Amino acid sequence: MPPKREPPPTPELDRRRTYLDEARALTPFLEFLRDKYAFDYDRRARNEHLPAGLIQLPGDFEQILADYFEIDLERVEAEREALLEWLQPEAAE
Repeated sequence: MPPKREPPPTPELDRRRTYLDEARALTPFLEFLRDKYAFDYDRRARNEHLPAGLIQLPGDFEQILADYFEIDLERVEAEREALLEWLQPEAAE
């Protein structure tokens, strides 16, 4: 029996996991902000009239939450890919 391989380290994925419940709780608030006070980039690009008091929010809440919790989504993806590579040889056995 070959020695058991250790999975690659995933510090950023681990950090993301610790904030997941909080992030889920914040999503409805972000949706409220978007629906009530935000405009999208497409309207601005088309130079449509925008009422005063609106704010810009990117449509990608995952990036907003990652910024808030200081999580690097590129590192998260790299760690996820490393885990998938690590799992592939075991699936072949």
